[in-house]
Amino acid sequence: MRASNDDQNGQRSRVVVEAIERLVGQTHNDAHPTSHSYSQSYASFLEAQSAENVGVLSSCGLPTTDDDARQIRGEALEQLLAIRAEERKQAHEVKMIERHHMLQDILVELSSLEDKKEDDTQAFVTTRNDLRRIRRTIREFVRKYHGSAIASHPFLAGMRKALRMQVGVNADVPVECAVVWTLDSAVLTEAVKTTKCGAGGDDGYIRDAVDMILSFMMWKQNDANETPNYNLTFEVSPILSDRSLDKLLEVLPKEKNLHGRPTGSFDVGKTKRINIEGSQDGIDFCAQILRKAFGGLKIGGMER
Repeated sequence: MRASNDDQNGQRSRVVVEAIERLVGQTHNDAHPTSHSYSQSYASFLEAQSAENVGVLSSCGLPTTDDDARQIRGEALEQLLAIRAEERKQAHEVKMIERHHMLQDILVELSSLEDKKEDDTQAFVTTRNDLRRIRRTIREFVRKYHGSAIASHPFLAGMRKALRMQVGVNADVPVECAVVWTLDSAVLTEAVKTTKCGAGGDDGYIRDAVDMILSFMMWKQNDANETPNYNLTFEVSPILSDRSLDKLLEVLPKEKNLHGRPTGSFDVGKTKRINIEGSQDGIDFCAQILRKAFGGLKIGGMER
């Protein structure tokens, strides 16, 4: 399996780090690391380990018996601290890879669901119900995370910037082309470490964030997703009209209510937008009433 080696490395790092924590952790409260209480703590730890884990400890030069544990002092203790720092680094890198794989799996899963929605309708996001669904998705994410998890703010700010660019806030942007947003996957995966975003590796925050972004953007799979930087690239759906984009901006937090700069980089892609003026948008209730009342009369240069 893809993550089998990562799982093994992660287990190794966890065992080593825990062993070192047992050996050095109590020295803050005990000036004699070879004391009875100190060694007993490590002895209990050893008793709970499998033969494989004991082998891992041995290969790292860590004590595998209570007597060996009693000999840890001075320079040996300093060496353990250095080993602990390295193992913590490796454990963090392994967790990053695990969370990135989790994100990739969620992207594949939810992208396939969005593709099915496209197949079930004439075009992506052309009806008022579709627009209301997207607004609900964004609003629910903002409700759950904006006030309680500041880790979501750069992500929300980036989303807001992409939409503002698309509707032409920046005069240099050719609005007839879809805006492309590239961001580091860590923006989403690292947020799960915060309590309100699913501490302990829970995928709730990642799933909600992916669900929101895929509701109106397309995931562009490319080789960059396999690089050490783990970049993700999304493109604003070319069927979205400026009017629909304005409606989405309404439910995102204002810039003054977001802490942190927009994450990622923003470019203009090559995909041509095909519904800028909203000719393919579904007609809302008010427009239908006006059409019936005025029989196609043009008001202010627009047919009502």
